[in-house]
Amino acid sequence: MLCGIVLFIGGSFTLLFSSLFAGIFFLPYIWNGTSLQQKWRKFRVKMGGGPLGLKNRPGRKGPKHHSILDVDQYETMDAYTKSLQRSAKTNIKQCEKKHKKNSIVHVLKHENWTFTLSHMKVIYDHQARNETNVLKLILKTVGRSLAINLTIGCLLEYYCVDIESGNKELIAIQQPILKGNTYRAMWFYQKTKYSKCSIWFHSVKYAINHVLNDESLRYIDLGPSQNDQVKNLKSKFGFQHSKDWREMCDYSGDFRSLLD
Repeated sequence: MLCGIVLFIGGSFTLLFSSLFAGIFFLPYIWNGTSLQQKWRKFRVKMGGGPLGLKNRPGRKGPKHHSILDVDQYETMDAYTKSLQRSAKTNIKQCEKKHKKNSIVHVLKHENWTFTLSHMKVIYDHQARNETNVLKLILKTVGRSLAINLTIGCLLEYYCVDIESGNKELIAIQQPILKGNTYRAMWFYQKTKYSKCSIWFHSVKYAINHVLNDESLRYIDLGPSQNDQVKNLKSKFGFQHSKDWREMCDYSGDFRSLLD
């Protein structure tokens, strides 16, 4: 009896998440008219504050600590690199060479990018590192797929290219968001097979380069950290782990695209 109830509840949640995901997945294909695309964008903008952590009400648990870098303290990328310790400095300097060696290229997609099965495979593979329960893994994959679709922003995609055939495999994604004077790096996922290809280091360098060349931007926000290991990794690259990130970063104004 108890087993049946558990299976029923589990099946119901799976069906609910699947239905929600199916709706989000097909909306960009259905809403291909200009006015409908505008409505879809307005909906994503309305939902966007939640994933950023901007809708936490005072008195509730949070806000979580975020990892913040004030880019104004560096005039150039070289100045930033010189401020790092040896290992982090090497990671930033060598990431492009490592990508060239492994035939990895990156592409920045406009905020109207379309979610595909390839994106879901990347998220699934990323989540599978720390989750052995298949049902939980599927639910987490669906949940994170919903979140990245509902978040307004461009998409930085990384591909591994087969030099001989020209075929390419999507191996990592990261969603940069511009709001106020802040570059928020959201939703980084990569396939485990390519976890040592310096993709995350490249995404950090990409963010710093962008902020250095945009006078309206000052801060990079890498968001909260899942554990101390991730928090310490961000610290090695100059990011301050702060509870007062809302006071540091200006998140006012409209969401902007990196391609504007």
